[in-house]
Amino acid sequence: MELNAQQQRWHYYFGHISLRRLAYEAPDLLPIADPDELQSLIESAMQEAAEFWGVSAQQRRDLVRKIRWTCRRIGEWDAIIVTMPPPRIASECFFVAICRRSDGSPAYFTLERSVFSPTVLCGWSADGVHLNYGSNPEPTIDAFIKAIERCGALRPAELASSAPH
Repeated sequence: MELNAQQQRWHYYFGHISLRRLAYEAPDLLPIADPDELQSLIESAMQEAAEFWGVSAQQRRDLVRKIRWTCRRIGEWDAIIVTMPPPRIASECFFVAICRRSDGSPAYFTLERSVFSPTVLCGWSADGVHLNYGSNPEPTIDAFIKAIERCGALRPAELASSAPH
């Protein structure tokens, strides 16, 4: 399955736009009660990305099979960790985390490939502001979780968005 240069943009769009939007629109996503619901969310986000970038139905199905998810704890909350296909260029994601802050509000984090270092920990606010938490963790799930816990962004939403970035 070969994607052209335009179709390759599905990766960024999925991790930064379509999955984020759906995650913030599904406030009852956590705690996770139904794995089928989560798989449906991932497929819906991929459908949106595929339509936007002209990815065929077969290519979309092949790409969805490469996206993995698992449930973990971040801080004291349940979290969904989405593992993406390896990023090719800066700003594409290794992982996405959907979790809760200490006040129960939703939080969305990405571990991205970077131009200046191997990785960068970022996040998105509910109103679409991209946040950069730096830190350069190695691209493993455990290092990603530790970086989220240490960056200060699990504080209540109004405090987390003013964290240094």
